[in-house]
Parts: sequence; C-alpha cells; structure tokens
Amino acid sequence: MKRFRGTSPASLQILISFDAYSPQSPAVDNSEHAFIEVILLLAFKFIQIMLTIFHGTARINSNSRKIADYYDEVLGKRNIPHQFFTLENVDDSIFNKTFHNPKHPQLQSIEDHILGPTSKYIFIIPEYNGSFPGMFKGFIDASDVKKCFHNKKACLTGVADGRAGNLRGMEHLTNIFNHMKMNVLHFKIPISQVSTHLDAQGKLQSDEIKAMIDQQLDLMLDF
Repeated sequence: MKRFRGTSPASLQILISFDAYSPQSPAVDNSEHAFIEVILLLAFKFIQIMLTIFHGTARINSNSRKIADYYDEVLGKRNIPHQFFTLENVDDSIFNKTFHNPKHPQLQSIEDHILGPTSKYIFIIPEYNGSFPGMFKGFIDASDVKKCFHNKKACLTGVADGRAGNLRGMEHLTNIFNHMKMNVLHFKIPISQVSTHLDAQGKLQSDEIKAMIDQQLDLMLDF
C-alpha cells in the first residue's frame, strides 16, 4: 500500500491511501516510482474522495488529534481511501469572522477540494466546556453548508478527560447536523478519561476502545 502525504492548494494536510503498488517492491525502480507518484497525485484531482476524517479543533498536539491519527492508521491498514482534515492549519480569521465577502480563499479551497467531494465524515470532537469547540461551529457557519454537508453522512467520536466522553457535545452536534440535513450514525463513541488510554508516545492502548472503533467503522462503511 502506498500512502501519500501532501498539501492541498490551501496548504492543508491531506492523507490519501492507495493500494495500487508498493514502493518497496524490487520490480519498481526509482524512475518508475516517481512516475507512478505523479500519476496518482494528478489522479487525486479527478477522483471523488468519499471518506474524510475531520478533526474538530485547532489546538496543537491535542489528545483528540491522537485519536484521529488512530482512525487514520486503521483506515490505512484496511486499504480504504480517505482524507485527513484538521482545523489545526486553518486561518484564524475563518473562525473569527464567519462571513467573508468575498469568501476567504483558503475556505474556498477547502470546500472545493476536501469537503465538497466528501460523502461520509468521521468527526473526532473534543469536549470544550461541556460541548464541542466553538472554533468548529465557527468553521461550519463560515462554510457553504449546502455544498459541504447537505445529505451527507457522519459518525461521531467524542474525546474528553472527564467522565462522559463529550456525550453532551455529540448530542448537540447531532441536533445541528440533523438541522443541516445530515444523517448521523447511531453508534457514537464517547472516549472518557482519554489520557489514561494513551501511552507515553500518544498511541491508543485500550483494546476495548479499539474494538468499538472497528465496529463503528464497519457500520459507517455500510451506512
């Protein structure tokens, strides 16, 4: 499996998984390897990426990012093509001024190249003061909701250091998404006391949570 890590025109991190070939194969020399990379990167502009992991905070090195990275790892091991999108690299003015005229160029690029082509979202949402982050709501309000979210599907995973795993935030978000004409998978995962489930390198260690994530992804792929 080949995994590309590159940037969109908006300089946002995107990760796409391909299983077309293995760069370690002795049958692929450097020139062929480079040629195949160019072809696949060009093809990215024309294929519709259906599945996007959406990490819902701009906080750097957050525990929710570590959980989102685990989802990314699992999808990669399953050879499922997907994008990885995080608010970490989004311009602050998009959160702070939700109505730009003309639209902020970075947001326009995000809509055109990431959110618009997506049909299924995996939202990883940390708990901020009993709900989801305000910057996440600001980003949604700034975006073209019809283009990016209408009639699309979503699954939710809440992340918190407290005891409830952002259950309240996921319920708030479910109501908002339903208002936005999105269909939300019934199987939500509340990850509580998240720091106790991560090792010193930030890797998820809980077999119980890993099993729930596998079950959620199976349901989401059939949703």
